[in-house]
Amino acid sequence: MSGDGLVEILIIGIVIIIFILLGVLAVMYFKEKNKQKSEETVNSPENKDDKSNKKSVFRFMEFDNIEDNMIVQDGGTRYLMVIECKGINYDLLSGIEKTSVEQGFLQFLNTLKYEIQIYIQTRKINLNQSIITYKEKVEKIKQELRYEEAKLEDMQRMSGYSRDEVLKQIKEVTKKRNLYEYAQDLIQSTEKMSEDRDITTKQYYIVIPYYTEEITSVGDYDKREISSMAFSELYTRAQSIANGLAECEIRGRILNSQELIELLYVAYNREQYDIYDFETYLSESGYQSLYSVSEDVLNKRMKAIDEEIVRKAKQKAVYAYELASDEVRKKASAIQEKENKMQEYINNLAKEIVENEKEAIGNQMAKITKEKIDQISNKEKEENEKVINEKKKVKKLTEEERKRRLEIRRRKLMKEREKNGIIQKEKDNKQSNE
Repeated sequence: MSGDGLVEILIIGIVIIIFILLGVLAVMYFKEKNKQKSEETVNSPENKDDKSNKKSVFRFMEFDNIEDNMIVQDGGTRYLMVIECKGINYDLLSGIEKTSVEQGFLQFLNTLKYEIQIYIQTRKINLNQSIITYKEKVEKIKQELRYEEAKLEDMQRMSGYSRDEVLKQIKEVTKKRNLYEYAQDLIQSTEKMSEDRDITTKQYYIVIPYYTEEITSVGDYDKREISSMAFSELYTRAQSIANGLAECEIRGRILNSQELIELLYVAYNREQYDIYDFETYLSESGYQSLYSVSEDVLNKRMKAIDEEIVRKAKQKAVYAYELASDEVRKKASAIQEKENKMQEYINNLAKEIVENEKEAIGNQMAKITKEKIDQISNKEKEENEKVINEKKKVKKLTEEERKRRLEIRRRKLMKEREKNGIIQKEKDNKQSNE
């Protein structure tokens, strides 16, 4: 065998060994990956004591906590407050009303100074509670009907009631009976609707974020102080947004901690929301351990913030009124000054018009015209002065007349006093003589 043949055999052998090694390594790699996946599947929390097939909320939460009507995220660096929105049926509005609503919404968007998120949540309607409420009201109507019927029987059995009184009671019984029958029909229709699990409704929310980086020297405050500042700022923003939404016929309401829990629960458990009762599942899922709130404290803080908003709004209104008053006074003063110098302004403008037409009418004619303008102005000034003087004379005469009448009245009073004094003196003398 030649040297070239040996080299070829060696090369082929080396290539075969390399492929074998690669195959072994690949097999070992895939075995290790499958082993890891199996361990993860076995150790997954979903497979531990999950008899009801309910998924723990902790694995799906993108938030840290719920406190003081706020969602806490990113290790306490981001806070969220949520507003529930209730609007009107846009399709039932007239063209003018639709335009008004659209303009109000545009104005609301233009006044925003911070970011917001609009969140729409679809929920399946649970009519069980509505049915229970309806039945309670119907039972009350039934009792009222029985009372009115018994009253009517007494009136018909006993004498002493007029025909009009009996007829009035019959109308009352008829009204109550019609109401009772209508309420029963409403319950029946509602129960039929509850059998359909596809009835849904849409809930609209506005999410308002607040970042701790907005706080200057945030490192100087502890978590409780940061949370308090976040609440105050978010509540103020939420109230401002709610007031803006009111301009376009939308009612806004801040969700409390319990309502935030339900919002998140529905968001993370869409398939189970219509199966499990929320209140029951709440106690089983561990949600209650995620939020802390004292309603009394929150109500006091909300009241204090509302009072602060009203106080600052009044201050701003007063300040704006003062600025407006100053502006009005300045404009009034300028108007008065113009009125006082009106003739002067007219005179100067007339001369300016003549000066602009000097080339057309000639220099001599322009000069004479200007002189005539001055003569007319002087004459008008004299006439105005005469009018002013006449007014002053009238005013003076009026003042003198008032003084003269006062003097006459004073003299009459003096005479009456003197007369009374003489009469009294005569009486005194007569009594002394007697």
